[in-house]
Amino acid sequence: MASVRIDTHADNAPMRRAVEKFGFIPCGDITLREGPEAGAPRIAFEKVLG
Repeated sequence: MASVRIDTHADNAPMRRAVEKFGFIPCGDITLREGPEAGAPRIAFEKVLG
């Protein structure tokens, strides 16, 4: 089953509303591992395709 995942910061309410509007559902929490924001928590969303 194909799907698309996206993540955003918990405080980013406009982005959270947008991804939910387009059919993404929350699927868990992640922590960034690399880059300048390493260690930062994010909310993951997924949309199953097809």
